[in-house]
Amino acid sequence: MISVESGLKFEFATPAIKYDDCEYYKELKKSIKSCKAVDFLVLTNKDRLVLMEVKNFVGHEGDTSNRERLSPKGDDPLHMEIACKVKDTLAGLIGASTCPDRRNAKELETFYKKLQRISSRIIVIAFIEGKLSNYKGHGTGEKGLEIKVKKALQWLNCEVVVMNTKTKIPVNLFTVSE
Repeated sequence: MISVESGLKFEFATPAIKYDDCEYYKELKKSIKSCKAVDFLVLTNKDRLVLMEVKNFVGHEGDTSNRERLSPKGDDPLHMEIACKVKDTLAGLIGASTCPDRRNAKELETFYKKLQRISSRIIVIAFIEGKLSNYKGHGTGEKGLEIKVKKALQWLNCEVVVMNTKTKIPVNLFTVSE
């Protein structure tokens, strides 16, 4: 699958879907307007479920709305936005698996069935382009964001990875280009 998100082109080597574009999520969003979603659901070749959120702040870090998001102490910081999207996406997948009218949820079947039989941890990838200098405190801004997301998701048995185009991306998962 090839998809563009935030001006970045992703090519997935394993089963993937643009979750926030699927019919089930569009219907869910109509009934729960505050519902959020990660950008991609991906299954690794080791059959692990990946929830992936993509943000491209390059050149927009100083915008008024982004300054608050990129500050860990802001009103709606990026790490909490990512955690809420993960929570709502997992709830959406559980809903899709129990939905009486599964026509809209059919495209999610592979992903919610994996969630039902999950035996290994979920992987949360925050693919963030741009400066995360306000998240420093644990080395790099990426590491600081990763720690904050992990803390917000401590209720979930998951692995959190923050990456960008400079990160060595697992070859068997996806490639990205601008």
